[in-house]
Amino acid sequence: MKTIFQSGYAPGGGITSATTQYWQPNCPPTTQTTTESICQHRVRTPGTFSNLQIRLSSNTVSTGNSTFRSRKNGANGGQTITIPQSTTGLFEDTTGTDAVVDGDLVCVQMVAGTGAMLITQFTQLFDATTNTVTKLSCNHVALSATSGNYYFPPGVDGINQTEAQAKTQN
Repeated sequence: MKTIFQSGYAPGGGITSATTQYWQPNCPPTTQTTTESICQHRVRTPGTFSNLQIRLSSNTVSTGNSTFRSRKNGANGGQTITIPQSTTGLFEDTTGTDAVVDGDLVCVQMVAGTGAMLITQFTQLFDATTNTVTKLSCNHVALSATSGNYYFPPGVDGINQTEAQAKTQN
């Protein structure tokens, strides 16, 4: 059974012109960084990633195309989407896949053309080779504070400033 593994939504998730950026699985498009090692997710369940999708609401790239690709263990993976200048909408790689095993490191890379894009969503499917998979994840967020504790509830894109706000019940 295929399930959505990686999904993000952030109205106005922008990119930096003419740079290479990376996203961690399960993080919204506003959490990109230029350092791949920060965004690599360690796979614990064998399976296959497929159907990488990117949705753009705006694209003013005027020089070069923009390329999104899966990354596995620091190298290009099997999924690629090339987005031409000034085009918007939903883009999907329907043929590429990435088979993964326990210990593999995965993320999504974008090599941007010159200009701006607003990414509103990206998704990837995961087909586990076992039927006993549970995946909890949380958004990585850059914090700027001189003191204090921040709590990240499992499976939620966001932070809380008190432990009570972050508690979950099973």
